[in-house]
Amino acid sequence: MGIFNKKSEKSNKPEEKKLIREDINAKVDALIFKLKDPDSSVHESSVREMIALGKPAVGPLIQYLQHPDLWARLMAAAALGKMRDQRAIEPLKHALDDPDEGVRHMVKTALKELLPEGKEKEIEPAHELQNLKIKISELPKQYPAGGISVGPGVGQAQEQISIICRNIDDAIRALNTGLDPYNRPITKSLITDGLRRLVDATRKSGFAALMLGVLSSDGILLLESYLNELEQIANRIS
Repeated sequence: MGIFNKKSEKSNKPEEKKLIREDINAKVDALIFKLKDPDSSVHESSVREMIALGKPAVGPLIQYLQHPDLWARLMAAAALGKMRDQRAIEPLKHALDDPDEGVRHMVKTALKELLPEGKEKEIEPAHELQNLKIKISELPKQYPAGGISVGPGVGQAQEQISIICRNIDDAIRALNTGLDPYNRPITKSLITDGLRRLVDATRKSGFAALMLGVLSSDGILLLESYLNELEQIANRIS
């Protein structure tokens, strides 16, 4: 009898776990939307209940960071910050791109609670660099050179955009990991120096003329503006 009872217990475990997960998901759903209540005391009790659910609630809350409801994303970020679970760091970093300013602010607050002291200061430059890289990479599509562009100069100009974006990617990785492209330790001052050298290289004579092979005159002006912005971000890093 004892042996059969043990087998029966084992066979029920997956279903029990599934029921537990479903129960946790249902509780998270209820608490997230309970936070819409205008009564602030309800907010505090709901967050406390969310934290009391513990680690099983982290997964559902991370999914809520992509929920179409603005309030759900806002409250998920707030709860994840209070729960201090390291699994939430990367999803929260991705949520820095949320279209709503209030959600972005809450995400930054949550990351400050999760990251070691000092590390949270690196979030802003890395995020700004990512947004800037996207804008630079899209310039040839948004502001293409007029007429038909052919010849070796066009390929060189396209490569310049790629080089700028790769260097920005390297800086973002260095800020997030403390390592250079060759996995060697790198300091913030070295990251700043690298970005400054990149900007200086684009200010040499002939660069703007070369870029006219892929960008319109308006595109050239925007690129110069973005590179000035890159220099400003670099100066804030070190």
